Amino acid sequence: MNVESSVRDIPAVDPQKTRLVREFTHSRATACCRFDSGGEWLFVGSEDNAIQAWNLESGKKNILTGHNSWVRGFVWLKSHCTLVSSGYDGRLIWWRLPGSPPGEVRRIQAQKGWVRALSLSPDERWIATGGNDRVVRIWSSTEGSLVAELPGHQHDVFSLAFHPHGQFLVSSDYIGVVKVWETSSWKVVRGFDAHVMFASNKSNRGTCGGLRSLAFSANGQILVGSGVVGGGDPLGQAVNPGAITFDWQSGQQIAVLRSRGGELGVCWGVQCHPDTGFVTAVSGGMSAKQLYFWNPRDEQPFHTVDLPSAARDAVLHPDGLHLAIALYDGRIQLYALG
Repeated sequence: MNVESSVRDIPAVDPQKTRLVREFTHSRATACCRFDSGGEWLFVGSEDNAIQAWNLESGKKNILTGHNSWVRGFVWLKSHCTLVSSGYDGRLIWWRLPGSPPGEVRRIQAQKGWVRALSLSPDERWIATGGNDRVVRIWSSTEGSLVAELPGHQHDVFSLAFHPHGQFLVSSDYIGVVKVWETSSWKVVRGFDAHVMFASNKSNRGTCGGLRSLAFSANGQILVGSGVVGGGDPLGQAVNPGAITFDWQSGQQIAVLRSRGGELGVCWGVQCHPDTGFVTAVSGGMSAKQLYFWNPRDEQPFHTVDLPSAARDAVLHPDGLHLAIALYDGRIQLYALG
């Protein structure tokens, strides 16, 4: 797969040299993006309720329709060459890809209301969903059958992540309550305090918060979540983007990762690079239009890239050398990290 047709020799990862190498466009705002496990396809969800599936080698695009609201999440089943999408219509839909033509395999009603969060277990056995009904649900990835319902959150569930070793699932809600579920019993066994990622103002009764995305380091030793880290006017969305890192073993906060200063918005699409361990995320909002790179123990980013529009999601390519970003203005940009 040649994502950068003009460059033959792919450089080593160096965020300081991040550069735009390719761009796709869509007629509506994009909301999420994901690669297949081989890095040949880029899937993009948008506010027209459709999925754009681009083949990165040929540039050919397939359009998948089936959701009745915004498409907001993806997981890829490598063992079955199948995409699973989630939407604000509460649905999960399984798609056969690649294929000629690609098509829908099954659909289920996963949540009562929006599916805000989606995660796939490392062994691809389970898909976890969460959303506005405040219940985490576990589904069979191959049959679409319900495995478990996990109540306990008092606010909307915003993000989910399975630990890389597979024994735990982490969920977080609107006010920064983080629960750790043991996958052998589906019981809560511990928690993390991420209330710093919730902003409120008593004078105007405004609130804004939630870890909008969760991720683990490749070795499972660091948990990171992104969202907002405070602000003067949550009611007017005048909040600052940022992230938080935790030591997995002790449960202690490592650092609050802040933006470079001044921009207003929310952080999305947080990830830990599998080889170098740096944390990356994007921001979108009133004035936040950045790609950030942090060391997981340092408050300030060591590098930022200005984006042309508010960002809604970002995902690393399987090669670890490229990053795709979904933007509010309908563009999908592909960056080389070196």
